[in-house]
Amino acid sequence: MIFIAACGESTDKSSVNYYTKGKSCFERSDYIGAISFYSKAVEANQSYINAYFGRARAYAKMNNYEQSIADYSKIIEIKPDSYEAYHNRGLVYKKKVTMIGL
Repeated sequence: MIFIAACGESTDKSSVNYYTKGKSCFERSDYIGAISFYSKAVEANQSYINAYFGRARAYAKMNNYEQSIADYSKIIEIKPDSYEAYHNRGLVYKKKVTMIGL
């Protein structure tokens, strides 16, 4: 079964299920669990932008800025007109710089 996601990508049922579980973990502040499920969603569908967004947010919550930036960069690679990915990546860069004191 194929679903059409809001961002326009074709998404299979398993990636949607993993994404939903990741989102549930994220809402409970279980960022490790969220990253695990978002990663499974990405493995099931490497173009599933929502899963990259979720994982990037979870990485940022854990102060893993490099991985968060990498996920936002992947979104930009898949969908170059995603202003939200550019914006969020910039915010993460700012947090990273603030954290290391530059």
